[in-house]
Amino acid sequence: MIHGMDTKRFNKLLTLLTSIASFIVGIFLKEWLEIILASLFSTQTRVTLTGFVIMMLLNAITLITILFFAKQAEDREHRWLQIEERLGIPAEIEFEPIDIGTGKFYKRLADYIRKTGPGDEIVVIAHYRPRGGEESSRETEQYRQARQEYSQTLIEKAREPGITYRRIICFDESPEQIKIAVPHVKQWMIEHAKQMLELKKIKPGKITLKKGRALFDPDILVIKDKLAVISLDIRDAEGHIHTDGVLIFHNPPNGDIIQQLYELFMMADNKSLPVEEIPEI
Repeated sequence: MIHGMDTKRFNKLLTLLTSIASFIVGIFLKEWLEIILASLFSTQTRVTLTGFVIMMLLNAITLITILFFAKQAEDREHRWLQIEERLGIPAEIEFEPIDIGTGKFYKRLADYIRKTGPGDEIVVIAHYRPRGGEESSRETEQYRQARQEYSQTLIEKAREPGITYRRIICFDESPEQIKIAVPHVKQWMIEHAKQMLELKKIKPGKITLKKGRALFDPDILVIKDKLAVISLDIRDAEGHIHTDGVLIFHNPPNGDIIQQLYELFMMADNKSLPVEEIPEI
């Protein structure tokens, strides 16, 4: 705060000094030019030339001042960005009732996934409860389109070299007792899982699809060392999702939370079974 006040005072003082300097220079330059030009030009020509030169000089002083302040503003913005980079991004929350939802949190996740690059690892735990494969009539078309965009963005990124994508589909029941098929999971997840198994043939070890028993009630998505997402589902009295959303953590400042959620995924992964075909029979 003190530094900011000093900067403002300095800028005001600099503006005042520039104005005074321009005024003094204008007076002396006018006299000097009139002396030099007196023997060369008529009175009217001298006045015109003197005014022109003074105007050009004042414009030059003004331009230099503007450039100076622009550089000052650029330096301040750069310092602020450095501070923001060190402090990181605070946790975000996005949620909306699905009957009027536009899937804005799916779009937000798709944007973060697009920013991943070689060396990044994306892991997902998707928890399907009983009747989890039922399609909700409350979902808007915009919501479904945003979910499809998110799903396709994951697949497109998984195709890129250097990207690792792992997913576990979890159930309340034992994984040996339940199949990844309708009505246990939604149709969009069936299609997504099929695409994962196709990619697995091209990128063995980089793409994994498993199923297991739920260890963690919400869904989670982790971009290792960068970002973690926890789903926020609010259900009505009949058990149907009423409001859908996510809580997003960034590194920095929440690297420890991201690491803990990644370790939770790895614990679930070690206890899960590989999926070899979709839909399972």
